[in-house]
Amino acid sequence: MIWETVPIVLLLTVSGLLTAFSAVISWRNRTFSPRAIPLAVIMGSVALWSWSLALGLASYDPVLLILARVVEYAAIAIIPGAFVQFSLLHSGKGRWSGPLSWALLLIIPIFTGILLAAVTIDPVLTGGKALPVELYPQEGGFTIPLFWIFFAYASLLMLSGLAIIIQSYQSPSGMYRGQLACLLMAILPPLFLYWAFVFRISPFNIIDLAPVSCIISVTALTAGIERFGLFDIVSMEYGPILRQIPAGIVVLDSKKRIIEINPAALRILKITGDDITGTRINGYFRPDEIPLKRQAGLSGERTKTIQRELDGIIHYIDLRCIPLRSGSGEQNGYIIVLTDVTDQVLTEQSLTKARKNINLLTSITRHDILNQLTVIVLHNEILKEAIKEPALAKSVLEQERAAKNIRRQIAFTKDYEKLGENLPQWVSIKKIFVRLQEEFGHEYIHYSVHVEGLEIFADPLIERVFNNLLDNSLRFGEKVTGIRLLSHQHIDGLTIIYEDNGIGIPAVDKARIFQRGIGRNSGFGLFFSKEILSITGISMSETGQEGTGARFEIIVPWGKFRFRSGESVTLKANGDHPASPNP
Repeated sequence: MIWETVPIVLLLTVSGLLTAFSAVISWRNRTFSPRAIPLAVIMGSVALWSWSLALGLASYDPVLLILARVVEYAAIAIIPGAFVQFSLLHSGKGRWSGPLSWALLLIIPIFTGILLAAVTIDPVLTGGKALPVELYPQEGGFTIPLFWIFFAYASLLMLSGLAIIIQSYQSPSGMYRGQLACLLMAILPPLFLYWAFVFRISPFNIIDLAPVSCIISVTALTAGIERFGLFDIVSMEYGPILRQIPAGIVVLDSKKRIIEINPAALRILKITGDDITGTRINGYFRPDEIPLKRQAGLSGERTKTIQRELDGIIHYIDLRCIPLRSGSGEQNGYIIVLTDVTDQVLTEQSLTKARKNINLLTSITRHDILNQLTVIVLHNEILKEAIKEPALAKSVLEQERAAKNIRRQIAFTKDYEKLGENLPQWVSIKKIFVRLQEEFGHEYIHYSVHVEGLEIFADPLIERVFNNLLDNSLRFGEKVTGIRLLSHQHIDGLTIIYEDNGIGIPAVDKARIFQRGIGRNSGFGLFFSKEILSITGISMSETGQEGTGARFEIIVPWGKFRFRSGESVTLKANGDHPASPNP
């Protein structure tokens, strides 16, 4: 042994131990991860490569040198094919991996390796010349064409596998960027050093250091597994995913031509026959069905519900058209998502019809009850004039009071049945309040409104909430001369504050004012207001002080309020939360 080669022999031995250990670990995980099998083959081959090269450097025994060459040739011949298998499985193209694929990928390297081994073993084939211990072409020998066949094919397989892995990540970000970096760190150093050795690039032309660099490969793979979930969290191709999504997906380019379509979309659009890639989308929709053109006042994705007859049944299809934009913001295509919402539409139609029938029945019943109540009231008036005895007269008054309560309760049911009848919508608080302010009048009242641009997502009956608050202030506040409406954001969302400078609400009544039937008038106003707000998760409480005025706080959670563009927002000092984005 040449003493100068001792460090290299030690490094090759260590590399062989590490890669062999990695091969054992990978093989044990073959049940859980199919890619563990080719990875175990690669690492096992690298271990044999490292040890055979170390043996060739450490020994002068001709038999051991020949054995080392044979093992080295065989190990190097197996690695490219196993690497392609690994790349196929890792990138989700496992359908291309199998026994036949293994055979096709390894046939040329293994056949070449056998010939190289035979040439090494039988010096007669080389004209009596001894072969070098390194695997690279020599001038004037039989190994030149043989080696280059092997090298070209092996390099092609390695580059193909590398391209498959890089392509599978497409636009890597976050954890996937780390995974790709670890894989490249594991693959590129051995590949570069082997090529540098083959092409005699100094200073890598003396000894093949590719197996030594596999120490870096094992380290990179270990870091990838521990830090970035390599082999556990794996990026997938979009194509197979699109084919399995039950919703229809159609991808268009900037000229509205189909560049990708999944089977669900083909079924919904009743498209059969040849490939439709490249055809214009207009041929499969009526002009009024697909909202490709931007509508006034709208931006971003557009939605529409269309109808299609499938299997003799009318289906309702929710169509969403989502613009595709480049990194610079330019629109370069669309994604059309088609979702069958037939069951949902039919259920909504059934519920709407049932609700109309119930409302009709309650309306008729309510009308009949009110008619009978009118008869009772009229006869009660006659009794009041005819009865002179005080005890009976008092009884008649109680009956009259009960009849009035019944009338109020029936009137409340008419309002309450409208609750939730229409879908919630975005409403402008300032517009509602200003309109109610004009209706109530009262020039002696000073109104201070500071809710510029504020919109909340609520039931359309939200106007009744502020109507009731204003009515209570003007009717029961007694000394009200000022009413203020403002808002501020905080950690839980946004609070709308309504307050007046009247007599306020006694502390003993605060917990009861939102209960049904409690109050000076009908007893349903604040209860009904709280019910209206609760439909979209909004709450209300009274926090005023008796003697200084009533103060109602309406708490709107995040996502249920927004501010129109260009309007200013006042943030509370202890709740610097970012403004809720406009939907």
